[in-house]
Amino acid sequence: MIIKKLLDEYYHEVDAAMRSFYFFKSFHNIISDDKTLLPIVNQSALLWNTILYSMLVTFFTALGRLFDSNKRSLSVYKFIDQCKKSASEFSKDALEKRCMDRARGIRPDYPDDFLSDVYEGDAAEYFHNIADEKISKWEEIYKKRYKPIRDKVIAHKDLDTIEKQRALFEETNIEEVENILEFLYQIHSVVERLFLNGLVLQLSSCSLPSTEGNIRKKLERLLRKLAG
Repeated sequence: MIIKKLLDEYYHEVDAAMRSFYFFKSFHNIISDDKTLLPIVNQSALLWNTILYSMLVTFFTALGRLFDSNKRSLSVYKFIDQCKKSASEFSKDALEKRCMDRARGIRPDYPDDFLSDVYEGDAAEYFHNIADEKISKWEEIYKKRYKPIRDKVIAHKDLDTIEKQRALFEETNIEEVENILEFLYQIHSVVERLFLNGLVLQLSSCSLPSTEGNIRKKLERLLRKLAG
């Protein structure tokens, strides 16, 4: 059952990118919104700078993996490509078999109604239609604005870039990053829904989980507790 494993591994990468990005963003927003928390941060500046740098490295590393052009790497392209090649795992028969396996070979009562509404079209064509063009669009943006940071600042210290790092970061855009993360998450959602429930979704119907809100709430609670 290769798709189940790929779903888990792909989501792990997307989740790492989301959590690290939203931690970095939330920290700066919290301090910007409430300057009374700045003294407690300054007391442990080295610690917080280390954490924030770790979040930055994690984000660009995960994002780089998701747009890695190496055919042996699990990227968004490879994920969708493997789904196309494993289209039979998304069939009605395969879904029914998984239901039976979960019930240890005993046919449960619900499958007939459940299976009556499942998608019976060409899964490979479905994935091509919803993903390929959009992957190319976000790949182009990634290569233009984010890959140079990943390659020349995070993964390597490019000598010609050391004095230009600020300019590279100024080319980035928070809303654009959030749109990239949303797209990567949506890809997982549509594949997972078809695999688990036999239902087809449009990417636009899948919104990001409450990762940012949860991280901000917990981080703000921690900072306020430290501030007394």
